[in-house]
Amino acid sequence: MSARKSFVVCLRNDGYAASLERRKLYQTLADAGAVREGRLRVIDESGEDYLYPASNFARNALTPILTRAVLAAGNRRVPKKPKSPQEKKRLSLQEDRRNTYGENDKSSRKNITRSKALSHRSVRHAAKQTVRLIDQRSEVAAELLESTLTKGRLQKGRWKKSADTPLGDVIKAQTKARTQRENRRKMSNPKVVVVLEPRR
Repeated sequence: MSARKSFVVCLRNDGYAASLERRKLYQTLADAGAVREGRLRVIDESGEDYLYPASNFARNALTPILTRAVLAAGNRRVPKKPKSPQEKKRLSLQEDRRNTYGENDKSSRKNITRSKALSHRSVRHAAKQTVRLIDQRSEVAAELLESTLTKGRLQKGRWKKSADTPLGDVIKAQTKARTQRENRRKMSNPKVVVVLEPRR
């Protein structure tokens, strides 16, 4: 198999939504055997090369000059500007998240999975109840019910995990709570200062 490379544009990704994106440029590897079978060896979103139907792509998407330019640009690594400790801290406070729902991390891992499962189970139960009624409906109503049950948004429950809180907000809340505790402690245990006068 030759190692010659070219590029194609994805036109359809039916059945391969997780591996291909429409209207996106992909690199291909020459494979004469795959071409005879009506397929192309494409490097997809995973970074690995797999065989896909040739009808899903537009071939000869780039001229030879542009192909060489794209390959050269891909091999050229742009050095990243190092971040200062202050910049890393600022990004961490903005981007990092913490769970503040009121549970510890172990119970959260269990309850999130359990809540999703219960929500999906209730949807499946409702779908089964609807399927039992299809035989009792007219043909048009039965087709409408079947098409409704195949929609992705109706196959999953509506439960969603509450969004985590940015790390910066968590630290501010912890600092505020610590200050309040220290103030209450000082008020409940006032210091008694004894002044001794010297003897005359």
